[in-house]
Amino acid sequence: MRYISILDIALMYYNHARKLTALRFAFQNRLIRTICEDHDKATNAYGSAVSQVLKTRLADLRAAVSIADLPSGNPMVVPAKPYSFYKVDLAESLQLIFAASHIKKPPLNEEKDIDWPRVNYIQIIEIR
Repeated sequence: MRYISILDIALMYYNHARKLTALRFAFQNRLIRTICEDHDKATNAYGSAVSQVLKTRLADLRAAVSIADLPSGNPMVVPAKPYSFYKVDLAESLQLIFAASHIKKPPLNEEKDIDWPRVNYIQIIEIR
């Protein structure tokens, strides 16, 4: 049986009242999913330093309500057509690349590009 603390209940109520949910994410393919979910495979593919930072960045993404909540990793929008994507620094000059992944059209701003603070679904594309 799982016990829920008063803090958990308060946070759920607060987020529900503000209609906030944590970022949800998917993976572009099975390989990137495996690397992101299996610490040993990530270590084999990229080394211990990158693997540890990847684990931290994914935890940050799971805890964030929006991309604006990412605390570290030098998050940055990368302009592209038709829509921009995002990159977050890992280690050894590698970056985690992701894009908005809304089922329907992603939220857009006045410039007809992704309105990143309103994005709540992302797709992890690659590590490069």
